[in-house]
Amino acid sequence: MAHRKSSNHINRMPNILYIEDDEDLREAVIMALEDAGFTATGAENGMIGLESVRREQPDLVITDVLMPECDGIELIQALAREFPDLPVIAVTGGFKNALGGVPDNRDEIARAAIALGARKTITKPFRLRALLDTMTDLLDGDGAARTAC
Repeated sequence: MAHRKSSNHINRMPNILYIEDDEDLREAVIMALEDAGFTATGAENGMIGLESVRREQPDLVITDVLMPECDGIELIQALAREFPDLPVIAVTGGFKNALGGVPDNRDEIARAAIALGARKTITKPFRLRALLDTMTDLLDGDGAARTAC
């Protein structure tokens, strides 16, 4: 995996914060990131995630968009204001409407996330390899905003 130099020029693995309200998915992704050599922590919603960013100063944030209390869009806006250089990946998956259907609004959500400050987006369900490639692009300095599958 790619190493980044910290301000004191010591090689270290990037610290990743994964914000996801689905506990099973959050734990599985954190474990996979750790297996890939990253330092990874998690938060269950945007409010806790923002507190974690302030406290832990991660190198990259991956956030679900649809969450309780403070959703990913609100979080992305707050991060863009407070930490404009922090790369953020928004994870989109659509939402259930009042009738129980799931409209395919992922593209719309992804565009909104990019417009509000996310550097890249990835769509659920995602492959770990796609997430790792997207992370590596951002950590290696390719900050061009775009979506991934």
